[in-house]
Amino acid sequence: MAHKLMLLTLHCAVVAFGLARDDGPGIGEGPMHRVYEKLTRAGRSRVSRRASKFHKPTETRVIRIVLTGGPCGGKSSSLAPLMESAKREGFDVYCAPEIATMVFNCGFSFPTPDDPRVEEKILAFQTAVFKLQLQLERSMTLIAASTGRPSIIIFDRGLLDGKAYMSGESWTQLLHDVAHDGRDVVLLGEDVSEEYILHRYDGVIHLVTAADGAEAFYKHRETQDDQGNIVFRRESAAQAIEQDRRTRECWADHPQLVVVRNPVVGVAEDGFRRKLATATEAVLTIARRAQPL
Repeated sequence: MAHKLMLLTLHCAVVAFGLARDDGPGIGEGPMHRVYEKLTRAGRSRVSRRASKFHKPTETRVIRIVLTGGPCGGKSSSLAPLMESAKREGFDVYCAPEIATMVFNCGFSFPTPDDPRVEEKILAFQTAVFKLQLQLERSMTLIAASTGRPSIIIFDRGLLDGKAYMSGESWTQLLHDVAHDGRDVVLLGEDVSEEYILHRYDGVIHLVTAADGAEAFYKHRETQDDQGNIVFRRESAAQAIEQDRRTRECWADHPQLVVVRNPVVGVAEDGFRRKLATATEAVLTIARRAQPL
């Protein structure tokens, strides 16, 4: 089961990341099976960072960072500068896709509030997302560790993000269900708690929604994201601020939570660049501590 789940994860990641677009030289026989060589090299540092002699000289670490926040916070835009800066410091960088988006792109429609079984369906959806996220995290960590090179994995949202989209009762039920599902070889009977989840990540970077402090740039309903892709953002500005607050509260107990707000500056573009620079420096600070020179 775990093997099939991993294959499904990797296949869906190709589709969700846009690698399935038939717009470049790929490997394989069709747009659904293309792998772009440029992307496979994008996160590799030219000169690998050396482990400190003071700290175990031959040991390297895989550093796991959650990139989270409210709607239209700039998560996608932050990846390119973050990756380039980390590579210059000798880290390989891996960027994992957002699992919920992968599932939506596979054809899933989220239940509407007037659905009489809405809570049941949300629980089923979030439970499946949780398990798939955990498998992806473990698989990517294993792959990065196998290189023996200092590596950073950026997760587009983490295991605790689902809590922000559920009732407290449903979240408690989710943790119970995934911890006691004897059929699931991914979990192997582990005690799944919020403490366990928090300890999985070296840092959490929360990018505050543009609706809070940069209202003029909040993109609502059908619009284009920062990469030019058509997206539908159903949350109003007020709803986005509330969702941002709920998400931030989910991660409040992480010792390396960094909240990146929207700077107040005269030129909006300068403010956004400063926001991205702050997010990048936060990730690098955590990585340097974990893998000192």
